[in-house]
Amino acid sequence: MRDESCANLAERRRESRLPVLVMAEVRADGLSVLARVYNISPGGALLSPVAGLSCGMACQVRLPGYGSVTARVVRTTADSMGIAFDAVEGEGAGDPDQVFHRVRHGQIRRG
Repeated sequence: MRDESCANLAERRRESRLPVLVMAEVRADGLSVLARVYNISPGGALLSPVAGLSCGMACQVRLPGYGSVTARVVRTTADSMGIAFDAVEGEGAGDPDQVFHRVRHGQIRRG
């Protein structure tokens, strides 16, 4: 996987990121794989790379015990993939800020 940054989806990291220790299910274009979540913020997350996903692609990221986050890939490298959250769906879900809140308060395991 080559390093790729989406010019039109430029990184606008305004929020703090928290390290996490969790695996998430990533779904896109008919594939479903597990990816390690390295860190999370109210606006997105850094995951292990997923073969077949590139900048601009939409995906669903299912966080254990929370729900599915609709996201868009904003950066890929050989070692990681950055995603920006669009919306959160599923049982007990709310907006992406609630994902971060749950990590901060120990409801999703931190790294």
